[in-house]
Amino acid sequence: MKEDANPESRPYWRTLDELADDPAFQARLANEFPSEVEAITDPVERRTFLKLMAASLGLAGVTACTRQPPEKIIPYVRQPEEVVLGRPLFFATSMPLGGVATGLLVESHEGRPTKIEGNPLHPGSLGAADIHAQAAILSLYDPDRSQTLTHAGDIRPWSAFLGAMRAAMTAQAPLSGAGLRILTESISSPTLAAQIRDVLARYPSARWHQWDPASRENARAGAKLAFGEYVDAHYRTLADRRSRGLVGHSMGGYGAARIGMKHADVFGSLYVMSPCCLAARGGRPANPGTDSVLESVRTPADEAKLSFFQRATLASAAAWSPDPKNPPLYLDLPTRNGVAQPDVLARWAANAPLAFVDQYVGSLRTLDGIAMDVGDQDGLRTDAAKLHEAMDRYGIANAFEVYPGTHTSAVADRFQNHVLPFFGRHLCPTVRCQ
Repeated sequence: MKEDANPESRPYWRTLDELADDPAFQARLANEFPSEVEAITDPVERRTFLKLMAASLGLAGVTACTRQPPEKIIPYVRQPEEVVLGRPLFFATSMPLGGVATGLLVESHEGRPTKIEGNPLHPGSLGAADIHAQAAILSLYDPDRSQTLTHAGDIRPWSAFLGAMRAAMTAQAPLSGAGLRILTESISSPTLAAQIRDVLARYPSARWHQWDPASRENARAGAKLAFGEYVDAHYRTLADRRSRGLVGHSMGGYGAARIGMKHADVFGSLYVMSPCCLAARGGRPANPGTDSVLESVRTPADEAKLSFFQRATLASAAAWSPDPKNPPLYLDLPTRNGVAQPDVLARWAANAPLAFVDQYVGSLRTLDGIAMDVGDQDGLRTDAAKLHEAMDRYGIANAFEVYPGTHTSAVADRFQNHVLPFFGRHLCPTVRCQ
């Protein structure tokens, strides 16, 4: 075969389809690389493209070969006694917020704090940590956290700060500190508070302001409205059922009766005030008009138009007969189209204290004290009397009083003059209950 004298004119191909110049192959090539089809099919453009790509890769390789400075990992010369590499170390500490300290446990690795949790042995946290405590760890690694003293953006030594403060305080001396204001967060440290009081004694016209972005000021203001003075109460509770009582009024009275029966291992005494919902609902509709209104409720706007007792019925259905497959309220009402629903009524009856009191006779006998009261003009007095009679029938000691009044007319008086003295007699006030 005669060799072609001009190598540039030789046809080069990669597949038989390309050699045959198959139209289907050309179409597939165009669809696969639509933007580069001319560069691939044109030999000159193809070589130019490959040259540029080779140069780019070469330049990238040159920049990637930059040698990093050597970094050495050096072990401790004298390793701290409790530090073990790879194992966390926990420190007990506290964080003040709003003038109240919260007990915390800080997890650290090789001296670097990494996680904050509550201290289960601290009465102020009992192992819990709020969002403020959890976020406090971030402040230790804040790149904007000031590392030095600055003034107007310039770094200044500590001596410059002391000199400026002395000059300012000297100027305030003739004015008794009239131009001096001290702004701090809430202070619970006796030492720091005493130091600030010494400054105020030296400059009697000065003022000390305490402010926190998150504080208990509303609670303090409420305490002043209630007691006539600022009171910061921290209540001490005793972890013993004999030191724990349960009381409720109306729906709360129902809750007190039900919870007290079922959890006599948690509470030692029980006071039930004007309880509702004690008896199981009958098989006939309680109020046909109300039932039809409740069945027509479809939206929150419909619910907003209901009366209190209609809303209470919906609330009862949500608690006693929920139905995740019955939108939009996801509950079952005791009637449907005016017809009583026995299965729903059975679920309601299962939540009526008069229906299940017989099951908790043993639990009720363990309570140190049981009391119940109701007004003589209260429509709930009949069922309350039945609960009293049921306990009497089983010989369960309980006090029952019908007083002059309606469902709500004497709640404050009953609570102050009857409920509190009752718990004063029956709750154990010390950690060593007999």
